[in-house]
Amino acid sequence: MKPDTQNLRTFCPTRWTVRTGTLKSVIDNYSVLTTAMEEFSEESRDECGRKAGGILAMLEKFSTHFGLRLAYLVFYPTEQLSKTECSRYNTSFYSATESVFEASKDLTEGPQLPRQRRLPKRLGGGDTFESPSEYYRKQYFEVLDLLNNELSRRFDQSDFGLVMDMEKLLVAAASGKQVTLPSSVTSLYAEDFDFDSLRAQLSMLPDTIKTSGIQTKSEKTSVRLISEAMSANPVAKVLQSEVHKLLKLFFTIPVTTASAERSFSTLRHIKTYLHSTMTQRRLNDLMCSHIHRDVLAQVDMTAVAKEFIQQNERRRLVFGKFKDH
Repeated sequence: MKPDTQNLRTFCPTRWTVRTGTLKSVIDNYSVLTTAMEEFSEESRDECGRKAGGILAMLEKFSTHFGLRLAYLVFYPTEQLSKTECSRYNTSFYSATESVFEASKDLTEGPQLPRQRRLPKRLGGGDTFESPSEYYRKQYFEVLDLLNNELSRRFDQSDFGLVMDMEKLLVAAASGKQVTLPSSVTSLYAEDFDFDSLRAQLSMLPDTIKTSGIQTKSEKTSVRLISEAMSANPVAKVLQSEVHKLLKLFFTIPVTTASAERSFSTLRHIKTYLHSTMTQRRLNDLMCSHIHRDVLAQVDMTAVAKEFIQQNERRRLVFGKFKDH
């Protein structure tokens, strides 16, 4: 081999496929490997000679040399990035566990390696640890990987994209920007909205917020602010019925499994003998009121009662004037 090149590394499936140092050693000693395999295949007639002949046939192909060069070109920058990230993570691990090891001196017998069970070579041989720090380091990063994967799975759900599109649409329209209805909304709710009316009503949102008279500490527009502005102006709910419908959908769509499970659990509680005498709309209203009790607690019951009584003459005769206590 050339004196200024790396020696070939010991065979290991992982090391030979993703470690660029191993790939570089093969590239640097390509001609030497070809000559060696040629000599082995000619001099030996046993199993080793046949394997050497197969390796020689692969080395003589352009695709093999091209694949090695391409792999080195691709994996070298990623390996450098991995080393940098691992160095940073190692620092975070040692800083996080140093205080734990120090605090456990007077409380426990100290960190020890558990009895290690060696797996068969066909299964990878398992992990071997030379110190308790290495053992707990593996557990530390397994927890971080698990947490990262679960967070990605949790926030990559399709419903989150739909809710984010709704929020961006409402906030942009309320800020006076020109908006385009997202495809996630138009495709899923094609039969539930009049999109021409929705576009026209969204352009009216800035005026609705201004006329509501709601004072905010922040200049940023939020969906909560839009909802409060619509609630402060009952006429806006009628004039902007499609926007009002979109707001109700935004606040009630179950974006998590927990919300859906809570809804079904609530439905079982409410499904009593009253269910046979109520409409689906009333059942939905009761479910939302039961789930969002914190919002319901802020409702002025006296104002609701007065509004109910003033709906028609019969109620006024039956209930009379509703006075505050």
